[in-house]
Order: sequence, then structure tokens, then C-alpha cells
Amino acid sequence: THRPLLQVPDPLAKIRELLESRSQNYANNDIEVDTTDLSVDEVVGEIINRIKD
Repeated sequence: THRPLLQVPDPLAKIRELLESRSQNYANNDIEVDTTDLSVDEVVGEIINRIKD
């Protein structure tokens, strides 16, 4: 992987640590977008549309 945060001996443990540390922020979101099968541009467009509403 080319992700600097995962350049550690146990990348899976690092991912779990990051998810745990961010979980409260994710739970407090006002916008949730299912990004399955969407391009980056589509995701951005959806977020912008929801912010406008």
C-alpha cells in the first residue's frame, strides 16, 4: 500500500485503531452517503446537494 499511515508492522491493527478513534465523529454526522459504485465526483456532488438542502 502507498498509504503512509499503514506503513506499520500491523496495518490491520492501525486501521482498527483509526476507526475506533474516529467512531464518535462518524456517529455524529449529519450527512451519510452510500458511496457504493459511485465515483469521487458523484460522491462530492451528493454531499454538496445535501448541504444545500
